[in-house]
This record gives sequence, structure tokens and C-alpha cells, in this order.
Amino acid sequence: MTSNANIPWTRLAVEGMAIVVSILLAFAIDAWWANRADSIEEAEILTALQREFEINLVTLEEQLAYREAVRASANTILQAAAGQIRLEPAEFDRLLGDIVWTGWVDLSSGALESLLQSGKLSLIKNRKLSEHLAALPYWLNNTARLEEFELRRLDAELFPFFSEHAYLPQIYNTFKGQPGTGDFPSPSVLPTRETRDHTDLLQNLKFVGMISIEHNDHNDAIWSYGILREKLEAAIDLIESELLGRK
Repeated sequence: MTSNANIPWTRLAVEGMAIVVSILLAFAIDAWWANRADSIEEAEILTALQREFEINLVTLEEQLAYREAVRASANTILQAAAGQIRLEPAEFDRLLGDIVWTGWVDLSSGALESLLQSGKLSLIKNRKLSEHLAALPYWLNNTARLEEFELRRLDAELFPFFSEHAYLPQIYNTFKGQPGTGDFPSPSVLPTRETRDHTDLLQNLKFVGMISIEHNDHNDAIWSYGILREKLEAAIDLIESELLGRK
């Protein structure tokens, strides 16, 4: 029978401690590696989001210029309808061209949707930033709904009215590019058989009502774009601060 005195307790204790330390060290290394991988993925996600938001800001600025230009044209028409100013037929046609120009904002949300749908929002350690990102789809969807409603109204009301009460080829020939931006120039000229004076529309109450609605629709869009721009700028600032803190 082995005597307790012959058992190498000290060596066994040291070996046991070495095993425990090695296990703990292995766990620590695994945890460090996992955190490092999460940190790298988080930085990649934030960089992709920042790039997407910056592109969207450029698009918003362009569409804000368009909306403000058409709102100004609608306001000028309403001033003429109220007898405050007089418009020459050619200038009135140009203003009508602004009104019938159809533009909309085309924003990218692929990176944000991928983050939210994948369940990886938890990778964003900054709570303020993660909450801000989670709320962004509401503002993106709000802008999209507003524009969808406006396009339906244009198709159902404005374009049918102009087709019946105005000579559209003459109005379309005033197009020089998107109002406010000059984008999408339209150099082609439609054939026309007559020159019509459209200023008689200023006496048409339905026309004046439609221009009033158009003015307010663009005003609503400008407000919506402004709110969304603030949200995107705030997101970019938070992302930049988070990424800067990692360097």
C-alpha cells in the first residue's frame, strides 16, 4: 500500500495548477480572438454604412434642389393666378414644364437592411449608435411612402388633366434638364402642329387647386428630406467618432 508520505503532493498540485491555467488561458485566447473578430466585423459594417449614408446625402441634396425649384415654379404660377404678377406664354410654359417633370429620390439601404435583418446589430457596441441605426428605417420608409403617394396622385389627377387641357408636346419641349439640377437633359424635340397660349389655365379653378396641391406636396417632400438628412448626418458623425476611437 502506498504511503501518503510517498505521494508527490507538491508536484501534483503544480501540474494541476498548470492544467487549470492552460485551460483558462485557452478560454481567454478564444474570447480575445472572438472579440477581435467581432471588432473587425463591426468596423467593416460601420464603414459600409458610412459609405452608404454619404452617397444618400449627395442624392438628397440633388433632390432637395429639384424640389425647391419646382416649389418656386408652383409659387410663381399661383402668384400669376392671384393677379400679383403677369407671365408671358413662353415663361408660363417653362413653369408648367417644371410642374410636369417627375422626379423622386432613389436612396440605397442595402447595408442597413443587411445589418438589421442579419441580427448583427448587437455587434455595434455603441448603444446610442445602435439605437439610431435601428430607427433609421422609419425615416427612410416615411420618405418613400410620401413619394409613392405623390406619384399615384400625379398619375391619377395631374397628368390626365394636362393631357386634356394643355398641349403637352409644347410643354415637354421646354425641358432643358431636371429643374434645379440640370440633370437628365432632354435634347430631343417633339413635333408640334400649333403654338398654344396656356395662360388661360390661370383662370381655371381646378388648375389652380392642383398647382396648390403640387406646391404643398413639394413642401412636404422638402421637410421630409430635411429630417432624413439630419438623421443621416447624425449617423455619420456617430460612426466617424466610433471608428476614430479604434485608431
